[in-house]
Amino acid sequence: MGAPLSTWPWENLGIYKCTEMGAPLSTWPWENLGIYKYVLYGPFVAKVVYEWFYNEEHSYYNLSWCLHLLILSGLRSLIHVLWGSYSHMLFLTRNRRILQQGVDFKQIDKEWDWDNFLILQTLVASMACYMFPFLQHLPIWNIKGLFVTLILHVGVSEPLFYWVHKKFHGDYLFTHYHSLHHSSPVPESFTAGHATLLEHLVLTVVIGIPILGASVMGYGSASLLYVYVLIFDFLRCLGHGNVEIVPHQLFEKFQFLRYVIYTPTYHSLHHSDKDTNFCLFMPLFDALGGTLNKNSWQAHKIFSSGSGNGDRVPHFVFLAHIVDVSSCMHVQFVLRSFASLPYTTRLFLVFGWPVAFLVLLAMWVWSKTFLVSFYNLRGRLHQTWVVPRCGFQYFLPFATDGINKQIELAILRADKIGVKVISLAALNKNESLNGGGKLFVDKHPNLRVRVVHGNTLTAAVILNEIPQDVKEVFLTGATSKLGRAIALYLCQKKVKVLMLTLSTDRFQRIQKEAPLEYQSYLVQVTKYQAAQNCKTWIVGKWITPREQYWAPRGTHFHQFVVPPILSFRRDCTYGDLAAMRLPEDVEGLGCCEAQREAVGPIISEVGRHGQKQLTNMTRDIAVPRNWTQLEFPKAEKEKRCFGKQVGEYLKSDDYMYDLLLHLPHSSKEPLHDSTRRLTTKVNQLTDHIRNGNQSSESPVPQTDISDQHKHTETMKHTVYQFCRSTAAPRHYRTYSKFIGLLMEDEEISRFDHHYCPTLRDCYPQLPAESS
Repeated sequence: MGAPLSTWPWENLGIYKCTEMGAPLSTWPWENLGIYKYVLYGPFVAKVVYEWFYNEEHSYYNLSWCLHLLILSGLRSLIHVLWGSYSHMLFLTRNRRILQQGVDFKQIDKEWDWDNFLILQTLVASMACYMFPFLQHLPIWNIKGLFVTLILHVGVSEPLFYWVHKKFHGDYLFTHYHSLHHSSPVPESFTAGHATLLEHLVLTVVIGIPILGASVMGYGSASLLYVYVLIFDFLRCLGHGNVEIVPHQLFEKFQFLRYVIYTPTYHSLHHSDKDTNFCLFMPLFDALGGTLNKNSWQAHKIFSSGSGNGDRVPHFVFLAHIVDVSSCMHVQFVLRSFASLPYTTRLFLVFGWPVAFLVLLAMWVWSKTFLVSFYNLRGRLHQTWVVPRCGFQYFLPFATDGINKQIELAILRADKIGVKVISLAALNKNESLNGGGKLFVDKHPNLRVRVVHGNTLTAAVILNEIPQDVKEVFLTGATSKLGRAIALYLCQKKVKVLMLTLSTDRFQRIQKEAPLEYQSYLVQVTKYQAAQNCKTWIVGKWITPREQYWAPRGTHFHQFVVPPILSFRRDCTYGDLAAMRLPEDVEGLGCCEAQREAVGPIISEVGRHGQKQLTNMTRDIAVPRNWTQLEFPKAEKEKRCFGKQVGEYLKSDDYMYDLLLHLPHSSKEPLHDSTRRLTTKVNQLTDHIRNGNQSSESPVPQTDISDQHKHTETMKHTVYQFCRSTAAPRHYRTYSKFIGLLMEDEEISRFDHHYCPTLRDCYPQLPAESS
């Protein structure tokens, strides 16, 4: 230790010693409390509980004023959430959306604490109850109070808000306060609460004047408090909803209403043109103040009629399906904040489960494939459509025809509107269901849309994870497309593959596809006991915790099964599903696909608030452990080498036909052109090698693919799924290299219009940069 007072107290703060304080009242006192800010409701709850147990007068008409404030706060929060849910129901609102951009993670993060104003106004209301004791004993109903409140609102609150709002658009106030509210690119109901402390103090005064005024005059009531405040919040959410719901015919028939109530279009013009449309709810004051936007009524007519959205045709459609009842609530139109995080089981899902289950039953009966989300990538619109079926329904024999009908209708609809690529996800491409999509392209040979799925790169990632010194692996889901590709590749590396399957016929078909000298490395097993000494398990079919017990201590579970298996064994390690990063310039991406919700073989998922301490200063998004699937256990040079080889493979003709038979397991081995082709007829192997055909394990009747001009087949599409980052840290950029590898080559061979071997083949205008 040095001498006393020989060092400065802020010596270790570095540049942060010069940090400048923000403007007064521009931040919230509980800003750093996180979820613990709701402890501020604790005194209200305690008072309600105390009065309930120790107050002898229990009456529904003599409720505690604290209870009224708590109920009111909950109802106000519900209004904002319901409006937010409605605006994200794209299957209902897409034709009447005002701004077509999607809400991205940056906006969701920024508006995360939108409900701060509810805590503030609850605290202010409690102080008012102590300052004016008569507010604690208001009657239930007083009809005169409604008229008095209306007069005070129109005569005082509306002009006061208009004047203050204009002042907040001055240089100093806008820069230090109001710019936060206008920083959200797409106004939503949560944007209405996204403002500084000073602004909400002013808004509290605006709300309180009519209520307090009516109560002072003797006309106050509990019903007045509920009605006025809830209508106030409803109209605020209406203006920020980004969906036009007010019919223009109403204003054309009763033109005076234009000046009485505003519309979502009206307030959206204020967010785009900040010098007009300042009113609270009544455009009359903009007309009197000369700040009425001249395009207000025409724009309202355009958007309310659904003719102003352009109705863009997506370039790419990802056809997903519902996984289960719980994960179906992990979508933006249920709860935007929850959908922006990786899926985990939460307590509130228990309360939503009965409602979700009833909705799923109704969808089974009446619903068709619907739009659930979208984003833009370099000028291309990407949409996710959902088949209204749960995962378990795909295994019900009587549901097969109905599911295929839904998928077929979605493909035909995509073909009709001009979609370029539609990717079948998860069980939508099940071999036993439709032959990986082959059923549809055979039935409709003149399809212009490319029907694709993404198995090849998933297999490549799984193979790369397997250590070089492994001599034996246990493979479940062994006769699927992915399982077969993995088995055929590993056996040629002299790795013994224990293939779990009850079908001897399907096993023998795969075994005969391997070169004769390697066929002995493929071994059929029918029980999990056969793998009790094997420490490398590749899981392509879901296994129970009981079945996991057969694995020896120290086993690592590689997996490509959706949903992933439970991490039950503490003495074993578990791999996660493969992930890929979209380029950083993706726009409008605001939902995070999690493992249980994942509906594709390549799954992107980035955590945020779970690792928020890493992101507060940089605003970069921390990548969770799921991304370790692409962190190759080799030197950086070898990573690039393997990545380049995979990229070259995906660009080659073999990407379409050769299921990774010659994809090198070691990055030190060259990737050579393949001459071997798999076949659909085992007994004619030699002839089909010359024809360059691809085999299929589908129970759908097999077709001689040498007659390629008559029959098209589905192929593999790899680069699609959601990510969570708009500014990835430098040390995570390895994950985006696969994207670049698929975009580098300018000379990509073209196939028949049903084939889409690479991303650049779909989108020729994509630049060559990797991210």
